[in-house]
Amino acid sequence: MIDELARLHFWIDQANDVAGQRMFLDAWQKLNILFSSKLKVNELKDSRTYKEMIQTFFNELHVVKGKAVPNSHEFKMVDEYFTKLRAIENGLNN
Repeated sequence: MIDELARLHFWIDQANDVAGQRMFLDAWQKLNILFSSKLKVNELKDSRTYKEMIQTFFNELHVVKGKAVPNSHEFKMVDEYFTKLRAIENGLNN
């Protein structure tokens, strides 16, 4: 699942709105901190910690979705992020 988070981190790093602003700032910051040290990555051995982090990402996703205009670039980015998070969540539950 670390590989999935690394791919998510890369994707989030590229996810900008039409004005060029980072769309998922909280997730981006959290992942930057997570990947900043081996100790932080090791915290994910506790599945509860991992699941809580994914839940905070879903919470941020819902906030951003509430601000997105339907059929806009931002709305499509939200849908793509939702798909990525759902895949990670399913992996955690299996």
